Amino acid sequence: MMKQELNQCVSWRKSVYALMIAFLGMLLLNGCNKGDSSSKSVAVVNGKTLSSEDVEFLGGVLAARSGGNRPADDVVLKELIRLELLKQEADKEGLTSTDSYKTKLDAISRNMAAEAEAESYFSKLVEVTDSELRKIYDQNIGNTRQKQYKARQIVTDDEQSAKDILVKLKEGAKFEDLAKSSSKDSSTRDKGGEIGWFSAGQTSPAVAKVLGDMVNGEITATPIHMQVGWHIIQLEDTRKVDPPTFDAVKEQLKAAVKQERLQKHASELEEKAKIVLTPPKAAPSEWGK
Repeated sequence: MMKQELNQCVSWRKSVYALMIAFLGMLLLNGCNKGDSSSKSVAVVNGKTLSSEDVEFLGGVLAARSGGNRPADDVVLKELIRLELLKQEADKEGLTSTDSYKTKLDAISRNMAAEAEAESYFSKLVEVTDSELRKIYDQNIGNTRQKQYKARQIVTDDEQSAKDILVKLKEGAKFEDLAKSSSKDSSTRDKGGEIGWFSAGQTSPAVAKVLGDMVNGEITATPIHMQVGWHIIQLEDTRKVDPPTFDAVKEQLKAAVKQERLQKHASELEEKAKIVLTPPKAAPSEWGK
C-alpha cells in the first residue's frame, strides 16, 4: 500500500511540475497580450483575473499531453484556477524570486520568442511551389531505387564468444540454432536471429559497409563491434525497392525546405551578431599560474 501511495505522490508531483511549466508560458503569453480586446475574463482568483486566452492556452497544453483529446472548458478552467492558487502560494513563499525559477522562465521565454520569430519568418516567405519540390524529389528520391537487405544476426556480449560461434558455424552448425541458443538479442533470438528486411540507412554504417560487399547466404568473416555487443550477420537476400511517390513525400519535403530556410535565417543572424563565448574557469591545478 505504501508503494502505491508513493507512486501516486510521484505521479502527482510530475503532473503539477509539467502544468506549472505550462503556467509559466501563460504568464509570458499574458505579458505579450495585455490589452487584447478579444480576451475576456473568466474568473478572478484572489484579485487575479484569468482570461479566456489563458483557458485556450492551457487547453492546448492538456490536449497535447493526452494525445489530442482536449478537455471541456469547465475542466480546463478548474485546472487553471488550481494552477493560479499554487502560483500565488509560490509567490508568498518567495519561490518565484529564486534564480532557478528565473532561469526556467527565461528559457521558456526564449523558446516562445524563437517560435514566434520562426512563424513570422515563414509568413513572409514565398510559398514553396510544387515545381520546386518536384525538382528536389527528382534529384534526391525519384530516380533512385533503394537497396534492402534480409538478414539474420547473433549478438554476444564479448568478442571471444562471437569468435567461438563463428568456429561452430564453419564446422557446419546451423545459424538459426546458434541464434536461438546463444544470441543476447531478445527481439530476434526466438526467431533464429531473423531481422527481416531493412535498408542501409536503418542500420549502423559499419554493418551497411559489410553488407554491401556480401553475397546472399554469406556470413560475416569477423564479428562486428556495435554499441550493443558483438554481431555476427548472415545475409539471406537483397532486393531493390521503388522510391515513394512524390505525393507521398511532398509534405515532408516542404517541411524540410522550410526548416533549411529557417536554419539559413538563423545562420545569417549569427553572422551579424556580436557573440562572445565566456571561457570556462581554469582547473584547480592551473590556478595561480
